[in-house]
Amino acid sequence: MLIHRCYQLFFIDSATSNAVASTSQAPDADSDAASTDDDSDTDARPSKPSLKTANRRKAAWFDPADEELTVSLKNVKRLRKLRNDAEEDVVGGLEYEGRLRRQYEKLHPAPAWVTEARKRLSKKRQRRDEDSEEGGSESDGSDDEVDDLFRAARLGKGKRRGLLSSGEIDIDRVRDANQADTSTASIAALGFHPRAQVLFSATSDRRLRLFQIDGTNNSLLQTLQVPELPITTAAFHPSGSSVLMTGNRPFFMSFDLQSGQVLRSPRGLLTGGLGGSDGVSTGGMGGLERFAFNPDGDILAVGGRRGYVHFVDWGAGGVSNGGQVIGEVKMNVAVKGIAWQKGGQELLTLGEDSEVYVWDVGSRRCVSRWRDEGGFGACGLATDSRDQFSAVASSTGIVNIYDAASAKAATQGEERVALKAVGNLTTAVTSMRFNHDSQLLALASRTNKDQLKLVHLPTATVFSNWPTQTTPLHNVTALDFSLGSEWLAVGNARGKVLLYTVKHYTKGRK
Repeated sequence: MLIHRCYQLFFIDSATSNAVASTSQAPDADSDAASTDDDSDTDARPSKPSLKTANRRKAAWFDPADEELTVSLKNVKRLRKLRNDAEEDVVGGLEYEGRLRRQYEKLHPAPAWVTEARKRLSKKRQRRDEDSEEGGSESDGSDDEVDDLFRAARLGKGKRRGLLSSGEIDIDRVRDANQADTSTASIAALGFHPRAQVLFSATSDRRLRLFQIDGTNNSLLQTLQVPELPITTAAFHPSGSSVLMTGNRPFFMSFDLQSGQVLRSPRGLLTGGLGGSDGVSTGGMGGLERFAFNPDGDILAVGGRRGYVHFVDWGAGGVSNGGQVIGEVKMNVAVKGIAWQKGGQELLTLGEDSEVYVWDVGSRRCVSRWRDEGGFGACGLATDSRDQFSAVASSTGIVNIYDAASAKAATQGEERVALKAVGNLTTAVTSMRFNHDSQLLALASRTNKDQLKLVHLPTATVFSNWPTQTTPLHNVTALDFSLGSEWLAVGNARGKVLLYTVKHYTKGRK
């Protein structure tokens, strides 16, 4: 089993022989008598302890060896802070783990919004337990925990909007999303929570910040610093329970929003030395910057070297369950883009030769392959959530948009006919994002200033009235739409996260 490790604060020095010792002893002459007593007291033995996290969820894995472990808190200098009094020395393994957890929470207390959510969750569980004692059905309520954490930031319900008109778009700027905690560090990644009005921003100073978005206060919820990883790419898990962070390092880190833990991927996760992307010569950074969750969130596709794309089993607990590679597919050239379609049944991968491979995830077989029209310098791939459109970006700034109908007419290995080639950008496209109902596509390039365009779908035309020459975009480094497309967040190299409200999607909402 692959072993994960938590964000490192404490260590057990295995070289200190008197710090950790086994409690097991050799059998003696009284062993027979002891076994007789044990047999008579079988029913009186306590049940196996079950560890629980700070939010009272049962631990996903329990090591029986922890019960046999003893640790000296007195002989190891850095462990003395864990003692309850000066004379205390040896404690058991489970008690030692509890004190490490207590010390971690003392140094990194949970933010107020998490504490309040846990109180509400505790009361909810108490009422559920009382109902179950009266004959009601019993449930652990774990599926509701993310809802409880983000209850104050839930999406408002409104009328379903119609079709968005082409030509001009009604969009207004509101207060910056990160006004509560500004920074001069460049914005590396942005992402809206899939179930709440919460936005994360990852910056080049290795910090991740969470904001509650309302357009007025945009309150800061939490700030996390990750010294080990210069963050270049990040994304919410589809369930909203965690944030996955990657950079130019051959590992990734996951921030659990409920427990507050930062977990690192197991060492040697990607086998055969193929972890991390190709070098700078092929547009990579040697890390895991190209990845994508399938819609269910149980598989993570990660781009590796020499055309490999690895499938990591994320499961219910993600990396906390010791994620394992369950398969891989391979192209003939370096990976330039990864995207899912058909509800996670198929994976699209883009190579540096501008060819798109369509893989059946179940069989790991390539079921189709087509070339980007006029393909040259491919640098990005994106698909929408409704399987209506896909987009392939190039280093020349041209973005080819394809509709579902052209996929049926595409010839194996030949150029696919694009619905429209959008040529409004003049430098390499670095950001592409479809909105939730596939009526908008946002394109941006960080190379030059003010390089951002909004494309209307299905006409594949660029809105003419925005952005204008006075729109203070600067060098756009990241962007994202909120779940209902009420908000468009735009991050730039100056450390600002500009926030815009798209009026078409806010009408009729409370």
